[in-house]
Amino acid sequence: MFSLILAAALLTDPVATPVTLPSGPAPLHGTLLTPGGPTRAAALIIAGSGPTDANALAAARPDARLTIWQGVNHLLKLAPADRAANIATYSDPTLALAPGVVGDVAGFILQPRRTSAD
Repeated sequence: MFSLILAAALLTDPVATPVTLPSGPAPLHGTLLTPGGPTRAAALIIAGSGPTDANALAAARPDARLTIWQGVNHLLKLAPADRAANIATYSDPTLALAPGVVGDVAGFILQPRRTSAD
């Protein structure tokens, strides 16, 4: 249902590339932002269930960490595959983030990295 790149920093001006993914009754349209040149910024690619370009993103950025959260929607909540039930999660503030979301993102952010001084 989604893919997202979290980067520690973008060190170059991004390049915008239009993307279209087949999905349900209508295709999903969006813009993929990628670094405009070499960067050493850490990247976490996160994908949920459903159509995604996560594998293509990971192939383009082999040093990135790819994480798949099955059954997780755009709000990072567990959501059923049924469309109406999934949409209902968007207006339910009592639902917590899906298991693993906080740990995966925090682990990525807190992961020690080499700096140019190392």
